[in-house]
Amino acid sequence: MKKKTNRNTLRGRLMAGASGVVFMMAAPAMAQSGEVSRDFDQIVVTASKTGETLLQRTPIAITALSADELEYSYVTQLDEIALRVPGMFTGGTTGFGMPLTLRGITSRTTGVGVDPAISVYVDGVPFGRSLGTALDLIDIEQIEVLRGPQGTLWGRNSIGGAVSIRTRRPSGEFGAYLEGSYGNFDQRRIRGSIEGPVVADKVAANLTYSDFRRDGFQENTADDRDLNNRVSRTFRGSVLLTPSDDLEITFSGDWAVNNTRLAFGTITPGVIADPDVVSVSADNRFDTEQSGLSATIEYDLGAFGQFTSVTAFRDYKTNLVSDSDSTALDLVEFLSLESANQFSQELRLNGAVSDRFQWLFGLHYFRETAEIDFGVFNLVADPTTPFLETFSQTETKSYAAFGQGQYNLTDNLRLSAGLRYTYDRKDLNFNSTFVGQASDDGTSRVLTPRFVLDYQVTDDLLVYASASRGYNAGGFTFSSAQDFFDPEFVWAYELGFKSVFAGGRGLLNIAGFYADYTDLQVTTTTQIGVDETQNAATAEIYGAEAEFSLRLFDNFELMASAAYTQAKFLEFLREFPNGDVVDNAGNFIQRAPEWTANVIAAYTEDLGDLGALRLQGEYSYVGRLFFNSDNNPLSEGGRYSLFNASATLEIDDSQWFVSLFGKNLSNEREIDAFTQPGAGSSLVLYIPPRTYGVRVGLRI
Repeated sequence: MKKKTNRNTLRGRLMAGASGVVFMMAAPAMAQSGEVSRDFDQIVVTASKTGETLLQRTPIAITALSADELEYSYVTQLDEIALRVPGMFTGGTTGFGMPLTLRGITSRTTGVGVDPAISVYVDGVPFGRSLGTALDLIDIEQIEVLRGPQGTLWGRNSIGGAVSIRTRRPSGEFGAYLEGSYGNFDQRRIRGSIEGPVVADKVAANLTYSDFRRDGFQENTADDRDLNNRVSRTFRGSVLLTPSDDLEITFSGDWAVNNTRLAFGTITPGVIADPDVVSVSADNRFDTEQSGLSATIEYDLGAFGQFTSVTAFRDYKTNLVSDSDSTALDLVEFLSLESANQFSQELRLNGAVSDRFQWLFGLHYFRETAEIDFGVFNLVADPTTPFLETFSQTETKSYAAFGQGQYNLTDNLRLSAGLRYTYDRKDLNFNSTFVGQASDDGTSRVLTPRFVLDYQVTDDLLVYASASRGYNAGGFTFSSAQDFFDPEFVWAYELGFKSVFAGGRGLLNIAGFYADYTDLQVTTTTQIGVDETQNAATAEIYGAEAEFSLRLFDNFELMASAAYTQAKFLEFLREFPNGDVVDNAGNFIQRAPEWTANVIAAYTEDLGDLGALRLQGEYSYVGRLFFNSDNNPLSEGGRYSLFNASATLEIDDSQWFVSLFGKNLSNEREIDAFTQPGAGSSLVLYIPPRTYGVRVGLRI
């Protein structure tokens, strides 16, 4: 493992960088030299669910990532957006899920019966399973990351924030796109899309396909086959109907499969796993399949407001085979078959009474049935019959009503208040080799308000203060017949400002936050294949974050962000299976890095008839973190830097492009995931190694 960066030295560098940012904000006139475009004033978001609003006049901490930004960075999966989002971390899987962390709040357990702490929406449709978020990003219009509890408008399981992904709707004009890429580890990707009118001015459609394949970069000495290979295929299509100027109806569908062979390395005190070599006996694999259909209706009712309906169905299937002992010996193996299907319906009506008062009301319904058939095999005693087999099925029904009002107290001062009432019910059917059959149910009734006061100091400066409550639903642990555990809650307080300067060439947004976190859901492994979750702790989280962009010249732009987060347990007595009790008060919450930072520099040169060349370099830093609540030294991660770069030549008015890309160019191989499955070992995954390649594309 590489030598750790000195924390105090790095902190000093970040503080110095922040001081430089403040200095640039204090002297905006230095960058002005005549009339320039005000691009940062024109960024729009849909986070308020009342249509498009300007990012810099929306009093929520939001990072908005456009399709162009994602393309230039060659972002192909959701976990890669953390490079651009302060306080976001996407590593640290439990099993093979992908829990997200925002402002120190993260999912500390996965599986059926448990809900994610950061909600992910695609075109307004909630993704109920964290496994479903490991998707390829294709045909993206914009990604908005909302930091802090979003329980009022975005609902359950957004206790730490929400990620809203908007895909590109059909434009009604003919167009096509084709791209191919090739890189090391025999990495190949083909993407293609086509769109056009079906009935002029009435019906338009688009269809996109992506195929990705990559050889493995882990050598398995037990059978001479590489691990960590990946094959994924994704289809997405949509149809837009515009029967009248007041009515739009969008039908969307998607289907995706993802297959990989992945194995953990084993670490013990004083012995570090080789990130590139493992020795496992099982045919480790993780296969997923998901699909979805949705219908969105947007109807302008004139004086009565704007009506929106989002109806959706989604289905997930996973197949996991894992060598739990992670050795070449045939000892212990896990087999897991998991599936889930969900239906969701949201109705919203928003409007205004004069220019001073805007309102929104909504209803939301969510139903999910999820089940898992989980087996643990003692391969020495009986390789064909599991010594522990568990079948668990949970049914979730959630009903919510919500509303929000915004009142302009003066021309510049605005008060917003919102409230959501949610009723959740979960039913469990359980059957285990050790416990036998069991059934249980649990309900929650929750109010999640939000209050915001914002003041538009000038056209270029907004200050705001907010208080909001979020919650993560209660549930069941799929591997044991324990009682229903309660929801966890947070009250969060935020003070911030948003500004543009230098005649629209610069942007600086800063926010400070404090969160009072109660009834945290903490999971303990009691034996191989058996976990229990309890509401065991209270915690305190506070910190600050900043986002900065500056167009120094017409062809050079600098973007940076940083976040400092202190996330620690205030009270947490952890009980172990042998009866021991350990006081974890003062420990860091798992997967919550103290520092995150990133810098992106982009330079574009006009090459005349040849086209335009864009050079982009990216740096990101993840500070110290722990992957479990005990803060076991073996689970310590972070303190690493990543470097990405790309060079893109756009030819013939961007109709053609050729791009060279490289990711993790310094080849950092730090721990990215840590788990202790109860087999007496600590298992880890590492950051993927250096990858690079070339892309060629054509737009029509």
